[in-house]
Amino acid sequence: MTSGDLEFVQLAISWVVSIAGSALVVTWDERRLSGVERERAWPAASRNAAIYAFSPFCVYVHFLRTRRGARGSDIGLAWLAAILLADSGLQAAASAAIDWLGL
Repeated sequence: MTSGDLEFVQLAISWVVSIAGSALVVTWDERRLSGVERERAWPAASRNAAIYAFSPFCVYVHFLRTRRGARGSDIGLAWLAAILLADSGLQAAASAAIDWLGL
């Protein structure tokens, strides 16, 4: 496998993890929001555009918009870090598996 093929695999993993992770976190959180927080959330079309265009960073913005303040920032940073760590870990695991299989 060439370095270009490995980069393609890593890019595909990154897209899947970041978009799916962002969509799961944002939609899961929206179901749990109170009335005031729900009013601050993105409309569905804007939410979907943010997830696909800016994931996983839209997770941080979502929590800032809905929670307003340090609490939202802290929760958003924690979820952002979790998604980025999962992304990095899966990319490393894929690279190791490709090397181990000798592809």
